Parts: sequence; structure tokens; C-alpha cells
Amino acid sequence: MSMIHSDSQRQSHSQNQSESQSSRAWTPWVVLYRKELIEMWRSYKLLWVPLVFVLFGASQPVATYYMPDLLQASGGLPEGAVVQIPMPTGAEMMANTLSQFSFIGVLVLVLAFMGVVSGERASGVVHMIMMKPVPHRAYMLAKWAGMATLTLIALLGGVAAAWYYTELLIGHVAFPRIAAGTGLYGLWLLFIATLTLLFSSLFRSGGVTAFLAMGITLVLSLLTGTLGNWMRWGPAALTEHSNTVLLQGGLADSFGLCLAVALLLIVLLLEGAVRTFRVKGASL
Repeated sequence: MSMIHSDSQRQSHSQNQSESQSSRAWTPWVVLYRKELIEMWRSYKLLWVPLVFVLFGASQPVATYYMPDLLQASGGLPEGAVVQIPMPTGAEMMANTLSQFSFIGVLVLVLAFMGVVSGERASGVVHMIMMKPVPHRAYMLAKWAGMATLTLIALLGGVAAAWYYTELLIGHVAFPRIAAGTGLYGLWLLFIATLTLLFSSLFRSGGVTAFLAMGITLVLSLLTGTLGNWMRWGPAALTEHSNTVLLQGGLADSFGLCLAVALLLIVLLLEGAVRTFRVKGASL
């Protein structure tokens, strides 16, 4: 009886020790992730980045709806002329709104993230953090999680504002289409954020990081738009699949390959950022 009780105690102690080790492994990441959120709040990124998306999201359906009245009121038209602009459907309006995020939204995110590692390296924050027993992977994963959180908050805010005014002024769009289209477009933005994280860990200058991230994003978008079928597997094709879901309610045959490539590239870019940071560390 005592032997059974002793074995039970050993198993309970071993289980508690395993849980304690698992908790300690996650603790640095949790602390660093909270630090990222606090810093984004103090720097007002959690306010102004979503605000830009919300303003652009709301402005698209409002401007489209009132455009004939604005042109009529601006004057300069022949007497008796009537301005008639075809009104898009609700789905077309939402697709157009997401397309607007492809430049302004991406630019805002890249500018917000371009110094995410290089800025802390230059200010000495990285050196102070690495003096403690903090794994390099935990530091970079916390950075990525903070960037992903801000990206998704901003995108959801912009889409919610666009959807509200689209429903109010233009027409109905089913929620499943909104959710699927937003999810696919969000994955494209996460790819860009991860690319920015890699460049920020590679280069000292935030300007170089922003230039390269925006340049590669533009090239991928142009190649996807011009080469058509040859680039349907690329991550930039996620924007086209997002539009397809919104407009048609379905997905193209190439969606599976595009999704797999996008997820694989995000993982590889993130792993590259971790390894780069491990090599460069806090050095300038």
C-alpha cells in the first residue's frame, strides 16, 4: 500500500514539475508580448494605425454614395445636366475598400513596423533585454505576435466601418463573405508584416526596411496582376481570392496552393528573422 502511495506521489511530482517547466518556458514570451502591447499603447500605435484603417474604410462607401451630389453641388456643369454614376453592389463596394488598403493600409503598417527591431537595437533596449535569460526566439515571436495583433485590430476596424456604411447606404453583404474575404486579406497583411520584421532584424535603418518591404510588396502585386495564371500560387494572389469570395461567394481552384505557399513563406520568413536576430543579437 505504501509503495502504491509512493509511486502516486512520484507521478504527481513529475507531472507538476513538467507543468512548471512548461510554464517557465512560456513566461518570457508572455512578458515580452505584454511589453509590446504596452509600448504600442504608449506610442499611440494602437490608436492611430486602426484609426487610419477605420477612416479609409468608412470613407469609401460614403464618398461613393454621395459622389453624384458632390459633383452636382460643385458647379461647372451645363444647366440641367444630371450626374448619374452607376452605384456598385455591396459586395463590389467591400472589394473596392479592401483594394484601397493594398497601398495606404500597407504603407501605414510598414511605417509603423519598420523600426520594430532595429529601433530597439539602436536605443540599447535589445541589449538590456538580452542581458537577462531571454531566448532569442521568444523575443522575436513576441515581436511578431504584437505586430499581428495590431495588424488584425486595424484591419477588423477598417472592415467593420466599411461594412456598416455599405449596409447603411449601398446594399447588403452576407457576413460569411465578409469574414472569409477579411481573413484572406489579413493573411496577406501578416505576410507583409513578417517580411518587415525580417528586414528590421537585418538592417540598421528603418528607411531601408520600409523601402525593401514596400518594394517587394509592390513587385509581388504587379507580377500577380500582369502574369495572371503564372502567379496564382503567390501570396499576393490572396487579395484576388479575397475579392472572389466577396463577389462570388466561392474560391478559385488555385486557392489551396496559394494558401499553402503563403503560410509556408510566413513560417520561413519568421524563422529567418529569428536566426538573423540570434546571429546579430544586440549588435549594431
